[in-house]
Amino acid sequence: MLHKNINYLVKARLAFYVEHGTDPDRCQRYLEALENKNTKLKDFKNLAEEWMPEVTSIMNIEYQTQRKFYYYSDTYINNFAIIARKVPKHLERIYKIIDNRELFLNYLNTSTLAFHKGKDAEGKIQYLDWWKRLRRAKVGGLKANEKLLRDYSHEMDKKCVQRRAINALASSAVYDDKVETGFIEDVSDFLSDLSDNKAHKMATLLFVDEYGEVADELYGKLLGDYRTIKAKKDVQLRNRKKRKKESDEQQS
Repeated sequence: MLHKNINYLVKARLAFYVEHGTDPDRCQRYLEALENKNTKLKDFKNLAEEWMPEVTSIMNIEYQTQRKFYYYSDTYINNFAIIARKVPKHLERIYKIIDNRELFLNYLNTSTLAFHKGKDAEGKIQYLDWWKRLRRAKVGGLKANEKLLRDYSHEMDKKCVQRRAINALASSAVYDDKVETGFIEDVSDFLSDLSDNKAHKMATLLFVDEYGEVADELYGKLLGDYRTIKAKKDVQLRNRKKRKKESDEQQS
């Protein structure tokens, strides 16, 4: 704080109105109080509370990260150094993250959440003053001399999708009481159950068709939205590849 005094916030509320207020009489009254050296803190408070709202105080900013956040940075974490001390082998990765926390904090307060006022002529982000001060706060650990990159590669995402698909297939087989069957058999049964004719029927039938058969609302909706889902995923993947390419170009 410029005046190094928490009590100055009361004066600041009055000074703000003097600069931006629309009532000339109130502006004059506040200005006289500010310029009068005999005005007491209690008087400033009474004046401020009659019209001006309380000042919003931001005491701290917290980020909550999950394991998935670090999973996409494994390639870089593995090459991180740690502060010299005795660390159990199975805890090395945790200490690499802790000791290099400045890298992660820099990423969070620039790429995840940042308060700024746009970019300058050179394309550099202009952070708000209070956010700049927060980013300059001293952080323990090793000094960061590089930027953190998170690897959203197509191959890594494809493996995640395949893993989810296998898990879903196994669950579907269990629901059909097929506990002893193998992967190939479960895949075959699943595809047979979604044959072209049945898929078309589920996608086009209303709740009750002309023969009195009840259509499956859930499958009908999923299959009806299939093209939309694929188109959405296609856009997401292309945008992700584009961002990764731009990030690689900036690093080079």
